[in-house]
Amino acid sequence: FFHHPPWEGGKRPPDDKICTTLVPALEAGGADVVFCGHNHIYERTYPLRNGLAVTPANGVLYITSGTGGKSLDKERNTASTRLAYFNNSQFSFTWVHVESDRVEIEQIGETDTLLDRVVLSRPCENQPSDPQGG
Repeated sequence: FFHHPPWEGGKRPPDDKICTTLVPALEAGGADVVFCGHNHIYERTYPLRNGLAVTPANGVLYITSGTGGKSLDKERNTASTRLAYFNNSQFSFTWVHVESDRVEIEQIGETDTLLDRVVLSRPCENQPSDPQGG
């Protein structure tokens, strides 16, 4: 996680330094999801590689969770093709539940409304063996 999101969505442009330095490192390192703030909106990208939407197993999901502050950004970059979900209509928070083989991410609105939900999963490679043989 870090503060400035690499990709656009709200009123602020993409952060070129993050796009050219951190994004390639995150992709090379096999990151599944990246959380950011800065923009006072909630947005979730499609899984991305090199800035383009790809299948979930081959990309990084970027979530901007900036809707817990004192105000919400009203501007939106409607030209973005990277966004799977966008919300700037209410304050909200991001709830993340992590298990050994999956991550469930929910965005909960101020009226206790589920605004967005995504589940990431992958098989556990280093699962301990069952001593009972099961």
